[in-house]
Amino acid sequence: MKVTHPQTYLKIFLDDETLEKRPTPKGWLRARWPEEVIELLKLNAYSAYQGGFAIVSDISLDHDLADEQAAKKEERAERTGYDVLLFLEEMVSNDPDYPIPNVVIHTANPVGRDKMIGALESIKRIRDKSESLWKAKKASREEILSVIVHSDEICFTVLSTFKLLVDDLDDLIEQVKQKFNVEIDSNWSANDDDIWYTFKDEIEPELGDEIEEFFNSAGL
Repeated sequence: MKVTHPQTYLKIFLDDETLEKRPTPKGWLRARWPEEVIELLKLNAYSAYQGGFAIVSDISLDHDLADEQAAKKEERAERTGYDVLLFLEEMVSNDPDYPIPNVVIHTANPVGRDKMIGALESIKRIRDKSESLWKAKKASREEILSVIVHSDEICFTVLSTFKLLVDDLDDLIEQVKQKFNVEIDSNWSANDDDIWYTFKDEIEPELGDEIEEFFNSAGL
């Protein structure tokens, strides 16, 4: 019997001030150090994909955490709220499906705020870029509509029900390189509904016809 848990959404408030000076917002959990927030954020991927019971949905970050003097004494980097955003940036770079929480920056440090806003913008850029590539290379399942071999490239036009991974195309490209003794750029490109690979040197039309026939015989 599979046991399921009701989904719980956590809101984390990172701050070094006393409760009297800066109270924890109602419904939020308070954290003192960035690594405490990061440990909870590490559970996000597992919880989102494995039916776990805790998802960090919101984080509110201070920048300065009164660690400057201790960091100098211990000869290490100062811990700040910026560390949490660096962790999120790494997670999104590795997995664009990683569930990013809503982020609020409540620091009074203008320099720290600008730095953290820059990190958030970087995370968004990475996610936008990664999502488009991930959909083409891993997540999308589109059916090949046609393959056309030009003198300088191989162009695959795809439909919205993709059954072939680009990884599978990579395998076929390797076969083409060996069978027809041609050099093909393995760094494929994608644009809209087209995926294409580039020949190192232009090829003759007759060879292009042979390569097209090979792909058609492979079931494309």
